[in-house]
Amino acid sequence: MSKKSLDLQQLRHSAAHLVGHAVSELFPGTLLTIGPATDTGFFYDCVPTRSIKEEDLVAITERMNEL
Repeated sequence: MSKKSLDLQQLRHSAAHLVGHAVSELFPGTLLTIGPATDTGFFYDCVPTRSIKEEDLVAITERMNEL
């Protein structure tokens, strides 16, 4: 794996942690499951206490930036 690929994987890994942390703060009671980096980005599966809507993404992104 090249240094650039390793750096990108580390960034994606960190971003997954940030999104999980932001979602858990903004939506108390959310059950976090798994949040891996992938070859094309990252994700975090979770079970929120209410549906997360598209308009919630702004608040999640802002909280990630603050963290």
